[in-house]
Amino acid sequence: MSEQNKKTVLAYVDAFNRGDLEAVCRHFTPDALAWGVLGGGEIEKVREVWRDLIESLEIRLQVESIVAEGNVVAVRFTERGRSVRDFRGMRATGRSYEAIAMEWFEMQDGRIHRRWGARDSGTIYGQLGFPPPGTDSPSGLEALAVRFEVDHPDLADALRRFVDALGKAGI
Repeated sequence: MSEQNKKTVLAYVDAFNRGDLEAVCRHFTPDALAWGVLGGGEIEKVREVWRDLIESLEIRLQVESIVAEGNVVAVRFTERGRSVRDFRGMRATGRSYEAIAMEWFEMQDGRIHRRWGARDSGTIYGQLGFPPPGTDSPSGLEALAVRFEVDHPDLADALRRFVDALGKAGI
């Protein structure tokens, strides 16, 4: 059972690295939950986070170590990426990053039922030239503008100009 669980997790990693979110999600049970540094919950909610990571940061995971016992699989990765598109309100920098990441999986019937991910966001943000996570910088407002843009494209340009003006004013 442990070997099959490893194969499932490795297939999830392969699908993630290809940017194939449909395949990623097929490796999870219908009632699966996942958590990471950017939030968590049901797979459809987490899928949006994964899409942002793949499309904006070109994230890739290289498995360094994988262990399994019973229904638990643990993986240590070298995570690499590059800022190619705006990410949650932060402008693309073109810079690359590399960090250690770890993920813990609980398996059920050969599929991922629970997933926890941990990585050093401070180091990643620093390498990318982003403001530190959790700071009260204009990037928090910019993040709001990006989310607003999705729901209200007709008003997003005005909000973006407002956020830019606040940044120029040092607010």
